[in-house]
Amino acid sequence: QLLTFSRGGAPVKKTAMLGNIVRESTGFSLSGSNVKCRHYIDKDLWPCSVDSGQISQVINNLVINADQAMPEGGAIGIRVENVVVSSRDALPLEEGKYVRVTVKDQGIGISKQHISKIFDPYYTTKQKGSGLGLATCYSIVVRHGGHIAVESEPGVGTSFHVYLPATSGRVRQKGNEKGK
Repeated sequence: QLLTFSRGGAPVKKTAMLGNIVRESTGFSLSGSNVKCRHYIDKDLWPCSVDSGQISQVINNLVINADQAMPEGGAIGIRVENVVVSSRDALPLEEGKYVRVTVKDQGIGISKQHISKIFDPYYTTKQKGSGLGLATCYSIVVRHGGHIAVESEPGVGTSFHVYLPATSGRVRQKGNEKGK
């Protein structure tokens, strides 16, 4: 996480479908948990040019945080959808096509006094936390030309929204290379 957060760890991007990355990452992150996950993935998602390992790390961190926010169990909803960002949107992004991943929990929420600091390195409210998880998420998403935002209400839950630029590239399927 330190390498990814620091100036090193530049993404090695390939065209991929975020729905697949999200499904794989979520299953791994929740193994052995009493929290369930519901996926809502658009059927016609646009491809993105991403470093799959780094985006998996973002999803893992967000899902693990959501899981930890619900010690009594609950459900995480993950929505992956196409969005078009325009100048009317209050987002620090260029206009264009993006794929938005929303991770929503039913957990304890984040208080107003903490929410402005959650992406700061080494900031944590957890006894066993390093304060690098969300800072790493932020760094990875920004290096991909995207944005991460949070909405939270104490006692109700938290939603993280990750915006990643869509690409016009094509996803190479395994086994479809010439000569196979």
